[in-house]
Amino acid sequence: MNEPLYLALIGDMVASRHLSDRKATQEKLLMAICDLNDKPELGSDALAAPLTLTAGDEVQALVRSPEAAVVLIQELTDRFGGAGKFPAFVFGLGLGPLSTGPVHKSSEPPPNPALLDGPCFHNARRALEAAQKQGQWVLCEGFDSRVGLALNAIFGLMGAIRSTWTGNQCLHTYHVRSYRFQKDWAGEFGVSPSVVSESLQAACFDEIKTGEIAAKSLLQGVPLFNLEASE
Repeated sequence: MNEPLYLALIGDMVASRHLSDRKATQEKLLMAICDLNDKPELGSDALAAPLTLTAGDEVQALVRSPEAAVVLIQELTDRFGGAGKFPAFVFGLGLGPLSTGPVHKSSEPPPNPALLDGPCFHNARRALEAAQKQGQWVLCEGFDSRVGLALNAIFGLMGAIRSTWTGNQCLHTYHVRSYRFQKDWAGEFGVSPSVVSESLQAACFDEIKTGEIAAKSLLQGVPLFNLEASE
């Protein structure tokens, strides 16, 4: 019988040790983690183990709903990518078994991912280290070769686009997601809707959203452990 598969995500803030105010940045990161764990699309149904600060400025999560990994990657990147060099975070996404036993949906309190172990986390760690060495934004390991190749290509292309963004493009592309209409964010930001529209177009924002949809679609096809059936 094949071992059940889990999806682990490890993210590391780039060059965090050299920040002038590391304490303030870590506090901002802790607030972002709390916000993300409270997002409806990232609730208990999506994460088997919540996004957690595990070492310095490194975060980990065990994902139940695979497409949630894309949301975590996008949110952390956008929240910390407005002023500095891209990428602000580097990620490793790993697929594999979990050696420390199954994580049930009813687990209370939810497990700390730092206390979990297995090939899913080992693969995520290897992917993260490879991404750091290669200057990539996101790399995946442990997947079927075709799926892994496609995921790495999609994240690589999105990363190449994101690396060209200006500070205002980072600001617009992040905040416009929270508004139903672009004109609402334009009013909040105090500029004309055409300025926001032109900024989004120059940033290839529609192409980025298409890439996110494609990555989520690929991940939805990953045969993860059915946690509900195990209870």
